[in-house]
Amino acid sequence: MERTTPGRARRRTSFRLRGLLAATALAALALGLVARGVAVRDRAFEAIRRHHGSFEAAPVWGDWPPGVLDRLVSPGWLRRANSARFSPPAGGDYRLGPEPFRDLAAAGGLRSLAVESAELSPEAIEAIGDLEELETLDLSGCRFEPGGLRPLARLVRLRTLGLAGSDADDAGLAGLATLPAVQDLDVSATAVGDAGLAA
Repeated sequence: MERTTPGRARRRTSFRLRGLLAATALAALALGLVARGVAVRDRAFEAIRRHHGSFEAAPVWGDWPPGVLDRLVSPGWLRRANSARFSPPAGGDYRLGPEPFRDLAAAGGLRSLAVESAELSPEAIEAIGDLEELETLDLSGCRFEPGGLRPLARLVRLRTLGLAGSDADDAGLAGLATLPAVQDLDVSATAVGDAGLAA
């Protein structure tokens, strides 16, 4: 039978305390990161609401886990905007700057964005270009600087682009010729001609 000496017992206690302190520090770090993510997400949601927008939220982990598990472990604060739509208020001009799009880019995870009949500043187009996870973008009816779509060329995951009735022209579309994944492009009722479509 082995006897425990006082020195050995102290070393075990010291080792356990160090392990407990390390686990506590890691838990605090994880909670801090979650709290920061929640604050960024809430700022994005507020920016959407403030600019006459709506959104659909999805779990931060995407399609996994199955629905039952999601309802058990996702109390709402582990969700982010999956899609957002900005619509003009009744009876007025609708101008959008970069703020809501910057907040959405900081929160991450946005897959679909629709902006209806808005006047978009060059800074707003630049900020939309930072939404790197976008797969669907609809700017139908929007007004912007002709040829000012070049920042959208950074959206390498974009599969659907709607520009119907917008200020898109041949020069603007030529700036998007490098988009690798676009399968569906709507430029009806725009100044885009054969030259822009050939680019």
